[in-house]
Amino acid sequence: MHHKRTAAQKTISFPAWAKHADASSMLLQILYCLSIELEIDPKVYQMKKDHALWIFFPYSYFLCDSFWDEYGVCAAFISQQYPISFYGMIGEMESAELQAICSEDQKQILLQKRNISGKDFGQMGELCVKIQVEDLEELEDLYQILQHLTYRSNYLPIRRSIHNQDKFSDFTEVDPNTFYRYLIFECQEQKISFLQSLSVEQQKYLWMLFLNDQVSVMEFEYLVEKLQEKEEISLFQWELALRLALSEKGITISYDNEDFRVTDANGLRLRFDYRTGSAAEKVFLKILFPVVPERN
Repeated sequence: MHHKRTAAQKTISFPAWAKHADASSMLLQILYCLSIELEIDPKVYQMKKDHALWIFFPYSYFLCDSFWDEYGVCAAFISQQYPISFYGMIGEMESAELQAICSEDQKQILLQKRNISGKDFGQMGELCVKIQVEDLEELEDLYQILQHLTYRSNYLPIRRSIHNQDKFSDFTEVDPNTFYRYLIFECQEQKISFLQSLSVEQQKYLWMLFLNDQVSVMEFEYLVEKLQEKEEISLFQWELALRLALSEKGITISYDNEDFRVTDANGLRLRFDYRTGSAAEKVFLKILFPVVPERN
């Protein structure tokens, strides 16, 4: 938007290890590590006309030299596949930009600070990462993936799609049979269940698969297992997701003494059985009847 001039620059060597990394994996890693370091979940915006994503870390603040020491090499490597720039604000409300440019022979990296005044600066706030992605389907895939990135979880659940099937090769995943693919970040000590990384919207989608087509995905198998082991897990979020799915489907639940009736939008009764039902059915009934009422 503004014409920026080079305020400062330096050249560093391009390490051999970076040449064998996966750009897609490194991109997620750098954004995740930024989220942890800043303790901020990024807000992601898509500009299809410009083939760009803007990942904003509001209320952030960092030292530029420390930033380059930690992320300069990764940024240069990523830029070879996905051009990436780091924008923010410096003193007196001036817009600034950081760029890492890899030489054609992959031997050196040019680290640049750019702003309007052309004066050097040492710190920057309101970090916003711009990523260029030429393929619009890939752009949309990446946009959807980053919607669920949070520093609070060391897992990232993503949809299995043609574009990301072979990507993120540096990541291991929980189980190839789950509906979502759960990428595991290793740079966080606290480990939580991968099921807790699912958003309400993602859980709702799993419930819709069950309500529409009676499909019980592997996530429900893991959830039943954890409930049986009495592992601490937020079942209320699954209940909220179920309520949203039931509302969208027009399904109602009515209670009569100790019995209940589940009725679809056409008034037809739906029947469930805990003993012989699928894992999704078991969780459904567990949510309806979390405890057995005591008899007088």
